[in-house]
Amino acid sequence: MADHRKPSSAVRAVWDQLVASGGIVTVSEISRRLGVSRAYASKITRRDDFPDPVDTLGDRPVWLWAEVEGWRDAERKPGPKPGRGRR
Repeated sequence: MADHRKPSSAVRAVWDQLVASGGIVTVSEISRRLGVSRAYASKITRRDDFPDPVDTLGDRPVWLWAEVEGWRDAERKPGPKPGRGRR
């Protein structure tokens, strides 16, 4: 069963700082930063090789931007991608 206690004020302050600094991103922000449509951003966040969300804001999943950047950079490297066969 999930623990629904309120976070401490210190944890909440760090979380708020991450959100404000752009360290935590939603699908909409991923879309904007990657320069893709929101629909495509939503699609790629469901891929097996995409980082897992770290939490939710309301009912929206959120990711660490640093992990999304790492995924993006790995996608840009030439050669076969992990988990994908050649066609």
